Amino acid sequence: MKLAVQILCLALALFANSMGYAQTQGSNPYGFPNIDFPNKLIRFGAGIKGSAFYPISESICKIINKNTDFSKIRCVLIETPGAEFNVVATENESFEVTITQGDNLLKMTADEEDGPTPLRLLGLLGRFSVNLIVKEDINSLNDLKGKVYNANARGSASSMSGKVFLKAANLKEAEFKEVKYLSAAEIAPEFCNNNYDFGVFVAAHPGPVMRRLMACKAKILPIPDNILKVMQEEIPSALPSVKAKGVYSPNDPEIKSISVPVVLVTTKEVSTEAIYRLVTVLKANYDQIYYNSPTLNKEYSTLKDMSQIDFKVHDGAVKALNASN
Repeated sequence: MKLAVQILCLALALFANSMGYAQTQGSNPYGFPNIDFPNKLIRFGAGIKGSAFYPISESICKIINKNTDFSKIRCVLIETPGAEFNVVATENESFEVTITQGDNLLKMTADEEDGPTPLRLLGLLGRFSVNLIVKEDINSLNDLKGKVYNANARGSASSMSGKVFLKAANLKEAEFKEVKYLSAAEIAPEFCNNNYDFGVFVAAHPGPVMRRLMACKAKILPIPDNILKVMQEEIPSALPSVKAKGVYSPNDPEIKSISVPVVLVTTKEVSTEAIYRLVTVLKANYDQIYYNSPTLNKEYSTLKDMSQIDFKVHDGAVKALNASN
């Protein structure tokens, strides 16, 4: 009798599970086709903890995993050294999806020696401003000579923008007292401890690292218009940007700069159906990604308009982004 009851309970449990699965499939909010699509694991190159990229990546992975029952896509977050590494590792199929800076992607794949790149765009997440962060006593570019420069971690988005700035301003690292290569997590604490005098930092306004820098009496030094023009020519995907007045304090001035796109990247080897499902989920939940990512700027954020970047978009992303729902 006891065995019969156990068998009956097991049968009822299996029936309930099957009904729940059928209801889930029948009420799929994304309208994914009822096809035999195998579960897909996405290895996501996230950037380093403390960087502007990492919380965005973390938020994206959480959204993907929250919707795995519908999409059959699961995300594993992998910490990486930065934007440049992310592009190379994804091109070599170490990741299925990664986050990087748009100009980084374009420059690194412009001169492919082994034929066309397999990299494909998934979406434009937003834009980060290029900020020249300096100590209070620095009032012009001439004051930078003889100072300690933070060139940022090699391969990071800020490092790449810093190189563009130095070239446009006709500044050489040999003219500085010292050059440091600090990680994203070190940018604010090392500045607050007076261990460097200036650096180029790519970030949205307002962001947590920028707020901490300003609390340590940093300021954003305006980059002259002629230098901004040269920088924009060097970075094809850059656009003019303006930091509004009063973002960090009542007397905080308006600052003109340029902004660079933050993009998601994959390769053509990842199937159209997998990318279609992934981008559909991200598109539908973009507001959650934004609200859970303190480093994103809503002013520029969209997962739809990629016309600003001259790069091939994955077929699955095109299908998802062009869908009406």
